[in-house]
Amino acid sequence: MTTKYETDIAAEERELVARARDGDVDAFYSLIIRNDRGLRGLAFRLLGDRDAMDDALQESYLKAFRALPRFSGDAAFKSWLYRIVYNTCLDELRRNRKMGIVPIESASDRPDGRADPGDRA
Repeated sequence: MTTKYETDIAAEERELVARARDGDVDAFYSLIIRNDRGLRGLAFRLLGDRDAMDDALQESYLKAFRALPRFSGDAAFKSWLYRIVYNTCLDELRRNRKMGIVPIESASDRPDGRADPGDRA
């Protein structure tokens, strides 16, 4: 059952989306702020690096702002935005794999199985 609070939030979000689609940057910022914490969590879980997370989010928010005129509203704005962030993170992971970039956590394992001499120091 939908509560009045949830209905009010949904109506407010629809209003913000409409204003953002008309170019209102403050409305878009409000939408981003509402979802930023969860989006940061998603990006960090996928990328495992704060700098990569920040870069992916910046790119995602720019993509979302540019794509707003094409946002149909069939899905919730939050779902749409999460999908943009998810796809941007996957693109980043693919780029890194093609370039041969290895996450630092993986690089710490020594191929010969011996302990790292730095650990003894």
